[in-house]
Amino acid sequence: MNDLITSIETMTSIQIAELIGKQHPHIMRDIRDELEKLEAGGVNGESKFGLSSYTTDQNKELPCYILTREGILQLAARYDAVTRAKLIEMAMHREQRHPMSQIEILASVAAEMAKQEQQMKVLSSSVESVQTEVQEMREVIELTSDNWRKGVALLVNRIARKGGGCYKAVWEDIYKNLNSRLGANLDRRLDNKRMRMAENGSSKTERESITKLDIIGEDKKLIDGTVHLIKILAVKNGVRWSEKELQ
Repeated sequence: MNDLITSIETMTSIQIAELIGKQHPHIMRDIRDELEKLEAGGVNGESKFGLSSYTTDQNKELPCYILTREGILQLAARYDAVTRAKLIEMAMHREQRHPMSQIEILASVAAEMAKQEQQMKVLSSSVESVQTEVQEMREVIELTSDNWRKGVALLVNRIARKGGGCYKAVWEDIYKNLNSRLGANLDRRLDNKRMRMAENGSSKTERESITKLDIIGEDKKLIDGTVHLIKILAVKNGVRWSEKELQ
């Protein structure tokens, strides 16, 4: 294996693997993990871990990293006390041009560990937020055709508030989608329903009280289609809703 030429301030991942007795692929994995954590925290890790390559004895080119003193200390923070001590000592030797005291080195390692702890808190908070959103989406999906009128009315009101309070526009969008996706033609169905009621002697007031929702309620396919559209709109608009509110 051909060793990379590095300056006295840097060290390769191959050298680190040999120093602490770990396999090089494991060191590469640990460095990539550090880079991902740094990126998640908005920190550019490329200044600490520079991607490079080396040639094996079998003339095969493989990736490796070149670590600065800060990169060595960043990596040291994730290991046990013995491994940390080896890397800290190596970092001190590598910084011959601008030597640091042992206290400064230890303080730097402590600072790196504190950064990692903060990054973990941020990631933990993000996970909790995602879990909350998933739970809310699950609750929305629990809306069924059995409680569709109450649930749909609740969600449409909240979707409308999210969009500036235009309740009618939300329903128009739903009706339009039902017509295009299911060929429902709710206007014609509503007219036919009112005509049949008139033929059966229903008053004008009774006929005009019938709405497109009543037409939807007579057809399970339309109920399911309406519920499906409401689910999509609710999730898309970030509407919060609990199944308990329907009880």
